Amino acid sequence: MSEIKSTLDMVMERTKHLDLSGEEKKEQAINEFKKNLRGLVQKLLDNILNIEKFYNELNKLKKIYGSIDEKKLLKTEILDRIGLETDNKQTYFLLKELCQIEPNNIKSIISAYIKEIKVITEKIALKIHKKLAQVNFISGSSIVPNVYINREWQENIKEIKKDYNKRINETKQNLIVL
Repeated sequence: MSEIKSTLDMVMERTKHLDLSGEEKKEQAINEFKKNLRGLVQKLLDNILNIEKFYNELNKLKKIYGSIDEKKLLKTEILDRIGLETDNKQTYFLLKELCQIEPNNIKSIISAYIKEIKVITEKIALKIHKKLAQVNFISGSSIVPNVYINREWQENIKEIKKDYNKRINETKQNLIVL
């Protein structure tokens, strides 16, 4: 009887003569390093590792993967975690502690974003209040308009987010180059 081969066996048999080029091996090593670095950063954020243990693990990775620009990859990994609508306190701390980067520019962009969202939300809420009072004769302090379902509010927020995401991404790119 003939042997039944798995798909993996057939693929391995057909590709056993193929070998990775030096460039492909380097790219694969960088990708593996990034995955491991991402895990270490997440462990820091989850308070599973402290800074000292993080550096010990990072040194082990550097020994395994050789000459990789870990500083740039670390900056990129930390900066990628910063967002307009996320709690960035721990990430700011890591940026400062591990990369010696003051996140003031990013903080000011996010603060401006939050203020602009607040202003547009209050503006739309006032507009809804006036419309309810004029058209439906509904008024009073207990009326709380749901601005989040308002199309005008949604469109404004979409544009504001787009603008601020562009600004924050440009700032991140500038910080990676430092």
